[in-house]
Amino acid sequence: MTKDKESDTIKSQMINGAKQRAQGFKNKTDGTYNAQTGKGVKHNIGYQVSFVRPKTFERMTDDEYDAKVAELIEETGSDEYIGVWGGVVETSFHVKTKEQAIIIATKHNQDGIWDWEYMEFVPNPKQNKNLDD
Repeated sequence: MTKDKESDTIKSQMINGAKQRAQGFKNKTDGTYNAQTGKGVKHNIGYQVSFVRPKTFERMTDDEYDAKVAELIEETGSDEYIGVWGGVVETSFHVKTKEQAIIIATKHNQDGIWDWEYMEFVPNPKQNKNLDD
């Protein structure tokens, strides 16, 4: 097995079970956690963004959820993170630019993104509030 194939296999094994892994964080304090280690994380720069909406989480099968996590890890180059906000859990990704975060947020109709530098929520100006979750 080549080194690239070995790395892809390891990443694939890490992604499997992403939906259940996220659910395992439900009782954690609000914050962002490394999905693999369970440790809280803080970044000095960049943005955190998710694809998850409450009804989307319920509707997606485990395989669909894993595939979406894998797609966004590939797209962003990010590790897998779990965000907890008011008891709601969602898989999220750390990106370098606000533009990339807003593109992902808009594609998945997110309320907004998290700005690590200013430690604040940034509303998504392109969110379609008329869409069902």
